[in-house]
Amino acid sequence: MGERVRIKFGDFDIEDSDSCHFNYLRIYNGIGVSRTEIGKYCGLGLQMNHSIESKGNEITLLFMSGIHVSGRGFLASYSVIDKQGNFHLLQWFLQFVISNNKNKMLFL
Repeated sequence: MGERVRIKFGDFDIEDSDSCHFNYLRIYNGIGVSRTEIGKYCGLGLQMNHSIESKGNEITLLFMSGIHVSGRGFLASYSVIDKQGNFHLLQWFLQFVISNNKNKMLFL
């Protein structure tokens, strides 16, 4: 197996609904038309320090947000797992904030 990507969530608060219809975060293995879905999350669907690991060296995060309800958004970081299973934490954090019907994406 080659390199894999691990996404770790430090906070997650997106509008909740039964089907995650209007506001959600979808995570996929790979990119483009051949990608496969890992999961679709909303509400408080990802616990603090929860991590998701890709099957390969590419991962897609697709965030959809409506304008009706505010939330804290989410905070995520990622690391790479090499072929030997060693973790390499990268100094990149993504915070997406939903507030007053305005969305901000911050790279920290």
